[in-house]
Amino acid sequence: MKSSHLILLAIFTGIAFSGCTKGRSFFQNTNTIEMGAWSQYKNAQYGFSLRYPSEAKKVGENASTIRFQNYSLDEDRQLELQHGDLIIEIVIIAKSPDQDGCTVLLSDSHVVALGSIQGLRGKVAWEGNPDPASVVCAERQDHYILIQTVEGGTTNPRGNAILESVLFN
Repeated sequence: MKSSHLILLAIFTGIAFSGCTKGRSFFQNTNTIEMGAWSQYKNAQYGFSLRYPSEAKKVGENASTIRFQNYSLDEDRQLELQHGDLIIEIVIIAKSPDQDGCTVLLSDSHVVALGSIQGLRGKVAWEGNPDPASVVCAERQDHYILIQTVEGGTTNPRGNAILESVLFN
């Protein structure tokens, strides 16, 4: 290989890898979201926290699911997400011997740091929803915790910022 080709390869490699940060894909959208006025949700039982837009409100909680959204459903509203709609859903799955965990649930996943633990970040497609949701999945002693975000009409920039804010202690 000619020395000029080696120099170009070295320059390109340096540029490409200087753009990478730990836990983020080189090709990920790097638009920054202003999170200063966002609220924080802390879950002491499962030991994690996340930040979310203040206009999103907790609309449901039971033993296995916690849901936030920034819109309300009324009789005139269609069920599909509109531009700007945001859903954050936290799903707690009890471990059982027949489950394979986060790696089986997610597609296009990669390891990310989530505070004091590592988890997986990727996509998950639920039955009846053709658009995969962006997800962080963490394994705890007795549970798997999936935090998913879906945003109507966009590439999910706020959802990505929410998932990047997830921390386990």
